[in-house]
Amino acid sequence: MERHFGIRPDDPASIAGITERRIQDAWAFDEDVRAIAANEEVLNLLGRLYGRPAFPFQTLNFPVGTQQAAHTDAVHFSSIPERFMCGVWLAMEDISLEAGPLMYVPGSHRWPVLSNTMIGRRGWQSELHSAQAPFQQVWSAMVESTGAVSETFAAKKGQALIWCANLLHGGSPQTNRALTRWSQVTHYFFDDCVYYTPAFSDEPLGRLALRQIVNIADGARKPNRYLGEDVSPAPPPPSRKGGFARWLGGVLTKRRSRS
Repeated sequence: MERHFGIRPDDPASIAGITERRIQDAWAFDEDVRAIAANEEVLNLLGRLYGRPAFPFQTLNFPVGTQQAAHTDAVHFSSIPERFMCGVWLAMEDISLEAGPLMYVPGSHRWPVLSNTMIGRRGWQSELHSAQAPFQQVWSAMVESTGAVSETFAAKKGQALIWCANLLHGGSPQTNRALTRWSQVTHYFFDDCVYYTPAFSDEPLGRLALRQIVNIADGARKPNRYLGEDVSPAPPPPSRKGGFARWLGGVLTKRRSRS
């Protein structure tokens, strides 16, 4: 994996010069990454914890710490029913405190799940550089108001941390730029759910940014399902002026005409 980042193990300067701090979905070309994501013991454990079968759908591989601000995965990946998503962070070497270890806020997974409705914005077909940016200020306020204190996970090689979808987590500061923090995150969903991105959705209007999910373990597509029924993407909003109001009125009129 070093070659993908231009790292030379005998040259600390090559580590300090890293600009890209992650590779997404390396499972597609690296069998070791896929094997870690599809580990049967992990899948069985998650299935017991959540009460339905789990499957991996995304991997992230890191050579160094992300130093990413605390966030929850629930604005990136969510499900109906809610909270049927989790992440597993695996240390691939002993992680020093100077390398910017994973940080998390204990107990935050029990806090309310934020949505666009709660923060007063529209998400459907919006453009964002970062899906978590609109929620960052609220998360910070929740930490401050509760007096919550973050903890770091100075893991040993082979240790893993499972986080629920709504756990606040991120990367602590990397104080030694010559240190690596080799690790893999695998994101998991669970069977028979609707899978979507809340940051780009308006749930009250039925506008869900549905995800087209593939099970890393076997390469099969996982359909969006609600109570056993496949769910199709929402239709695009009408383009004509005042179209949404007229379209909604037309639906209501048709319903009345059938009553």
